[in-house]
Amino acid sequence: MADFTYTLDKHIPIVEVVLEGPLRRITSRFVLDTGCGLSIVDTPQLQVMGYSRTQHEVGPYKTTSAVGVEHGYRLHLQAIELLGKRFENIEVAALDLPRKYNVHGLSV
Repeated sequence: MADFTYTLDKHIPIVEVVLEGPLRRITSRFVLDTGCGLSIVDTPQLQVMGYSRTQHEVGPYKTTSAVGVEHGYRLHLQAIELLGKRFENIEVAALDLPRKYNVHGLSV
């Protein structure tokens, strides 16, 4: 049986995630969203780790959310660790997320 920690923020499961990029590793707060088709990382978090759209984009990303159609890009993250597992060279989407929710991504 898996053993991991999460918190509920207004009935939304929040997990701690470790992201790894070309320059550094960072710890972030992600919403655990099993309906998400692709994990999403906030663009400023990617920049802190050393990613840029011009150097790392592998394609466009478009999704429809509660605020409408949102556009971003896809890239390969060196690694992501969550729920006791590590995934390497995983494709994620980069989007500018609203600051007011205090989360830095959504994870599948």
